Amino acid sequence: MRRKGSISIYLAIVFLSIVLLVCTIAEAARISAVQSKDKAITTMAADSVIAGYAKQVYDDYGILLVWNKDNLDETISKYIQANIKMADIEVSGNDFLMSDLQEVSVNKKVYATDNGGDAFVKQVSEYLKYAGLTSAIDKLMSNSKEVKEDDLSQDVADELTDKSYDNLSHLVEEIDLLIKDISNNNELSRFNKNVSELIEGKSEKWKKADKKVIKEVYKNLEKLKKYVLEKESNINKAINKIDSYLEKKSNLLKKNGYDKSAKDYMDENLSVLKKIKDKIEKMKTFEFASSISGNPNETKNAETFINFSMQFEELCRDLQVAKITEKDKQNKSIFDSAKDFLDKGILSLVIKDTSNLSTASVNTSSLPSHTSMSKSLESSSLYDKAAVGVYSNLYFGNYIDAKKKNALKYGLEYLVAGKDSDKSNLSSVVTRLVAVRHVPNYICIMKDAAKQSEIEAIAASIAAVTGLPFLEPIAKAILIECWVLAESANDVKILLNGEKLSIVKTEANWRTSLKNLGGNSNKGDSSGFKYEIYLGLLLTLTDRDKAVYRTMDLIQMNICKNYNKEFRMNKGLMSFKSTVSFESAPLFTAMPWAIGMLNESGSYKFEMECNNGY
Repeated sequence: MRRKGSISIYLAIVFLSIVLLVCTIAEAARISAVQSKDKAITTMAADSVIAGYAKQVYDDYGILLVWNKDNLDETISKYIQANIKMADIEVSGNDFLMSDLQEVSVNKKVYATDNGGDAFVKQVSEYLKYAGLTSAIDKLMSNSKEVKEDDLSQDVADELTDKSYDNLSHLVEEIDLLIKDISNNNELSRFNKNVSELIEGKSEKWKKADKKVIKEVYKNLEKLKKYVLEKESNINKAINKIDSYLEKKSNLLKKNGYDKSAKDYMDENLSVLKKIKDKIEKMKTFEFASSISGNPNETKNAETFINFSMQFEELCRDLQVAKITEKDKQNKSIFDSAKDFLDKGILSLVIKDTSNLSTASVNTSSLPSHTSMSKSLESSSLYDKAAVGVYSNLYFGNYIDAKKKNALKYGLEYLVAGKDSDKSNLSSVVTRLVAVRHVPNYICIMKDAAKQSEIEAIAASIAAVTGLPFLEPIAKAILIECWVLAESANDVKILLNGEKLSIVKTEANWRTSLKNLGGNSNKGDSSGFKYEIYLGLLLTLTDRDKAVYRTMDLIQMNICKNYNKEFRMNKGLMSFKSTVSFESAPLFTAMPWAIGMLNESGSYKFEMECNNGY
């Protein structure tokens, strides 16, 4: 009996060991399968996110991005849950590979507008490679080396489109922002109030050197001093900008025949800011000891400092910013009409009938170039601009080939100028083309002995008739500039007529005469470039980030116009990195070596990482 009992116990131990071994092997295999399944589910969810690209953007512009209103982690969770539950498929029996989603954490998201639009430019470059247009990029980059904008020509153009008012207006906006920051002193008011109450409400304790009260007073005084000193930088900026404003205003008034000493609220702001700066200089001299005895001198020192601070706060209240009245709006309307008149005047140099120009305009406040511009991390500036130029020529219109379905019919002109209307963009492009053509035209006229002789003869006649010899070189310079400008305007007229124009100007293809600066020859050159190529060359002279973001502007405004008015490029996801956490309860056994994988609820926990994008 004793032997039989021993055998039974031995067999039971052996059987139990075998069962544990089998369960452990089964659990190990199950956990490995669960992890593989979870990894597949995560990958499929990430792929599903990327598969939900904005179809209209891809169909119209060949750009892949995800755009929806849901949070990315919620979208990934939705796809994972659908895969875990097998969607609508009914499955009978037990699922030995069941696991539960715990958390989705998105570690990195790259949108189209991030990092100077690097991801966007990368897609554009890949698209152009696929379309076999890399040679067009190289050609545009090569020709861009021969194109320059001349400062002299730009000065003349600025005289035709006087930007003085615009520049002054922008300067006032910058000053007003600084003034608003300086005047925003809620925190200063709180400090002043706290310290005043401590000094006045607890004066007896203060006089008796109550260390707790004194410590609290000086703690607030240090904070107050630090706060005031932090304002100093913007105060100095505001003073410098107001000085610049007053100088430009005086010059502008003098130029237009007005009283240059006329004062406005900026003069008063300058006076107040100088007083504020004086208060800061005085407050800098105050030092607060770490150990306070509370003697009358220290009390007086603290009270004097808080009085300066209150005076600082009071002076800040005297600062003024521009306040728009109905009269101001009326004047603004008059000013806009004046600018529009100037625009028409410029275009009339190259376009006979400006009434047929596109009147399309857009609100630029929500566009990427105004809301999301940042610096590129890895850009090749010239290549990026050339790639954007070639790409944009495929999808956006211009003056010669307008796109009627687009928000702006002259999209390529917008890339160069960035204005809010087709007419303004075209006017700016005409101005810049005149500036570009000034270089070869000026070189040509200076080398042409016959033209120089003609100019010198007329200049000498002017000096003789007026009896002012010193006018001769001035007259000569003016005649040269006028003739070059006339030839440049005629060149642009040729481009806008759809003709080719050589970059190099020679005596053979010079078309205007000094006696007839308007010119009458609109026939182009046999070789050279057409208008859209010159637009691409202008784009290579534009800031890289502006060129990239304005391209995204055009895509956004066109998608908004034709499909979804809520679409935003800065919400267009191009790639992401996420971590997904799962848990699965033990089924056969809790494996000894996997105890570390168990969480507080006794379930196995896994983390899966995925990177995905276009």
